[in-house]
Amino acid sequence: MIRIAVLDKVTKFSYVNLIRDNRSIKVRSGNCLIDYLQTVLWFDLHSQAKVIDIPSDSKSVNNLIFIDWINNIVWGYYEDNNSDAYNILKNSIDDKKLFFH
Repeated sequence: MIRIAVLDKVTKFSYVNLIRDNRSIKVRSGNCLIDYLQTVLWFDLHSQAKVIDIPSDSKSVNNLIFIDWINNIVWGYYEDNNSDAYNILKNSIDDKKLFFH
């Protein structure tokens, strides 16, 4: 999701801070998320940007608390048809449908 939603928007920067929850799950290839994103930036998007990994406690970092809140609003819109909060934010959200029409 980060690749689809964010990477093409950060290609012109010298570095990108990825503030993430300190839990990390590796994909089957053995590469971690940071390695994957860095590879996509350099080889697929031909960017010079360097990804800086900042593992953090998601319960105490305001950035992560905020984005989790936004994530829950979007999830609620699609999962439960809860649209009040989503309708307030929809003009600021880049909505991409990945698999279904």
